[in-house]
Parts: sequence; C-alpha cells; structure tokens
Amino acid sequence: MTASSEENGKKIIAKSSRNVSLSVLTSRVLGLFRDLLSASVLGGGKFMSAWAIALMIPSLFRKILGEGALGTALVPILVHTEETEGEKRAAEKFSTIFFWLCVVMGVITCLVALPAWWVTKMGWITNEVWRIAVALTPVVMPYSILICAVGIMTSCANSRRYYFLPTITAILQNIVMIGALFLMMLCMDDQGKRLELFALSVLFSGVAELLFMFFVLKKCGSAVRLSWKRICDSAVVKEVVKVALPGMFGAAALQLSVIVDQAVAGFISVYAPSSLYFANRLILLPIGIFAFAFGTVSIAEMSRTAEKSSSEFIHLLMFSLKNLLFITIPIAVFMKLFGPELLRLFFMRGAFTERALSEAVTALNGYVIGIPFFAAVKVTVAGFNARRDMKTPFYVSLFCVFLNIVLNLILMLPLKQGGVALATSLSSFVNNLLLMVLLCKIFGTKEFDFRSFAVYLVKMTIVCIIAGAGAYLAGKYWFHLFGIKAPLTGCFAEETVLPTAEIARKAFSPATALGTLVFGSAAFGLIFLPLSLALRIEEAQTFVKRFLHGSRKK
Repeated sequence: MTASSEENGKKIIAKSSRNVSLSVLTSRVLGLFRDLLSASVLGGGKFMSAWAIALMIPSLFRKILGEGALGTALVPILVHTEETEGEKRAAEKFSTIFFWLCVVMGVITCLVALPAWWVTKMGWITNEVWRIAVALTPVVMPYSILICAVGIMTSCANSRRYYFLPTITAILQNIVMIGALFLMMLCMDDQGKRLELFALSVLFSGVAELLFMFFVLKKCGSAVRLSWKRICDSAVVKEVVKVALPGMFGAAALQLSVIVDQAVAGFISVYAPSSLYFANRLILLPIGIFAFAFGTVSIAEMSRTAEKSSSEFIHLLMFSLKNLLFITIPIAVFMKLFGPELLRLFFMRGAFTERALSEAVTALNGYVIGIPFFAAVKVTVAGFNARRDMKTPFYVSLFCVFLNIVLNLILMLPLKQGGVALATSLSSFVNNLLLMVLLCKIFGTKEFDFRSFAVYLVKMTIVCIIAGAGAYLAGKYWFHLFGIKAPLTGCFAEETVLPTAEIARKAFSPATALGTLVFGSAAFGLIFLPLSLALRIEEAQTFVKRFLHGSRKK
C-alpha cells in the first residue's frame, strides 16, 4: 500500500466522521431534549425506572442483531463480496440476511411479549417498578423487529460508503417521540397513561425509520429484493452465522451485563434505575456523536485494508483512536467538574425533583471516568471485526462481563448505583486494554509506535489539567456574582455556602447552572485548543483543518 493510499483512508475517515458527527450531533441534541421532556413528564421515580427496565430487551436485540454485532459483522462481509463478486451479489446477500433477520425477530418478539402479557394479566408481580415494566413489554417488543432491520440496513449502506443518510433515522425517532411528549403535556395528567403513549410512540418511530432506510438502500443500489431463490440461499446464512455468531454471543454477554446492572438497580431503590438511565443518556451524548462516527467509518475503511496492508490497517486504527481520545478525554474531565450542573440544566423541572437529581449525580460520577473507554471500544473492537475476527472480542467481552458482575457485587453496597456505574467503567477499561494487548500480539508491538502514543497521552493529561483548572476558576467566578463561595460541582460541592434562601434558590436554578456551564466551557475551550496546538498535538491540527475549515482539496 502506498503512502497516498493510507492518506486517502485517513481523509475519508476524517471527512466522513465529521459529516456523520454533525448528523449524530443533531440527533443527540434532539435526544437530550426528548430526555429533558421525559424527565419533566415522567419524573425520576417509578415510571421512569419502569421505562428504563422495559427497554432492556429491545436494546439487547438491537445490540446483538441490529446495529451491534450482526451489523458490525455485515460490513466486512458485504465489502469483501462487493470487491470479489460485484455489487449485485452483495445486494443479493443482504436481501437474504434481511429476510431471515425479520423472521427470527418476529419469533423472538412473540416468545417474549406473550408471556409478559400473561404474567401481567395474572397479577403475579408485586414489585411496583417491575410490574409496570413487564406490562409495557408487549407494547415495546415489536420495536425490536423494526430497529434490528434498520440496524442492518444501516450497515449495508455503510458498506457502500453511505454514512450520512442512515444517521437521519435517529433524528426521525426523536422527532416522533418529542411530539408524543408534547401531546402528553397538553392532554394527559395520568403518568400511567403518559407512559403507555410514550411506548406507542417508539413503535411509530420505528416504522418511520424503516421506511426511510428503504429509500436509502434504493439510492445506494442495494434495495431489498426478495425471491424464493434468495430466501433459500443457505450458503449466505451459514457465512453470516460463521462470521457473526461469536460477535453475537459477545454482544449478548455484554448486554447481559447491562441487564444485570438495571436488575440490580431495580432492587436498590425506585430512583436507581432512572438515575442510571439519565446519567447514561448524558454521557452517551459525546460517545454517540464521536465514537459512533469514528467506529462506523473506521470499520468500513479498515475492512478495505485488512487483507492488503497490516501497516496501513494499524495506522488507520491508531489514527481513529487518537482522534477519538482527543475529543473524549477533555469531555470526561469537563463532565466530572460540571456534571451536576449539566443534569440540573437538562432535567431539573416538572416531576424531576432534587432527590432524583441527587441520585443521578451519584450514577454520573461512576460513569464519567469511563467516557474515553466507552468510546475507544468502538474502535478497538472494529480492529478485529474489520478482519472478520469476531471470536476474540467475544472471549474478551465474556471475561469483562464476569468482571463487571463481580465488581457490581463489591461496589453496589457502599456506593449504590454509583458503584454499578463505576463497575461498568472499570470493566470497559479492562476490555480496551485486553483488546489492544491482543492486537499487539497479532501484529507486533513495533507497528503500533507506543512511544509516540505515550507522549500523546502525557501531553493530553497536561492540557486537560490546565484547562480543567481554568474552567473551575471561571465557574467559581460566576458563583461569586451571587455571593457564593464555590460552584456547585461534583468535586467542590462541600465548599458551597448559601447565605440566604433567595441566593439558594438562584444557585440551584437551571439558569444559574447554564451560566456556570457557559463560563466553564468557554474557559476550557479557550485554554484547551490553543495549548494543544502549542504542544503540537497532531490531532488538534487535524481538528482545526478538517472539522473547522473542512477538508483541503487537492
């Protein structure tokens, strides 16, 4: 592989990731607005906790058979088929996979929804949160069919280098659900009825996403066309099962860990599942925007180099990883300092009380240190999937699931839901570490240039410490305007002094939280980016050139 070919791959990753990030940013902002409304409408107690639990099973299959393991495995399969057998054969393979996925998900939906309906009818569940969650299951389970179909359709489009259009589906979902939430606020007072309508809105959004993806696949020349011959093409099914099955087990193991987290939280308190949900939604904002973009584009580009040049393959992987860490490490530092203000700004209204906020802060403090690790795993796993190696990530994830469960049991008693979140963060760190060690074993340590990577991490640490200190001082200055000793952040909450009830009201208002965030983020950015450029961090230069000024034309 030539240097120009490698540079072209980097340009495609940077440019396409930027475009995808912009679309995902729009989606995540809408998603955050949706969660803001849901916090106001459903609160942070039993109804929101039941909603978080009810979504566990659809999310499980989404991660396994939709945008997760199957979708990830599908990209290298379709890329390889297109390059060796042509676009027509790749489209035929996808049509076969699409049909059988819908059949399998239809059967699974019936097997889950019907027993849930029967258990609800018999009234066997006494725990109020679980009773509501099980009652919602027959309503939300059909969404599993829709979202899994959308997930693999997105992977098919990605294999044809259509990255931007598929991300619009999430925007459609949020628009439908936001509309439903506004309808609840205007026409409904009963929170139980509100929750039922919210569940139905998920189904409507799934239909909208599916119809849009049919249009996208037609545009990129991979429209679903079914025939008896394609339905009976067992060779395609065997190929997909052989490549994707280990990844599916890995994703299932990982999602089992998530289910255990929520199940454990359901017995901690009525606030614990919802606090994990809201904290998770907040950290998913940066992860979803950047990790999704880099992971989506990287796997397609690395799949094209995996069998041709190991050097180019590794350079693309490290390029994606370093750019991703350049964004997510400072975000983790900022959210650790100003996480309570973020939660207050986005969710503190309506039925979302001070108690709910306090519980969510506890969960957020455990999750926030894992932001770089949650993001990085999208790229490290892609390094194996691009080589059509699904077994290695499976074995690693299986070990990490066991580790997460053990850490849950150790940490949940002293730290409650904060311990559950911290266990997830620590397990994700170990997951990334093991995957990188195994990649080094495959390709050799010399290929990875860890000396340069270590220097990069040292520079990032210095920059983030200085920028974080500046952000803290800026937030502290804002609070001095109200006569308060220190900002109400997670690190410095114990220093806060509230002289009067009026000052206390202002200090705890969303408007004051917004002012703190504006001052803090402005100071952080004004210090972080120039200092990164001064220390010659290459990723800062890439950010300026490609994300702010666009790609340079040859």
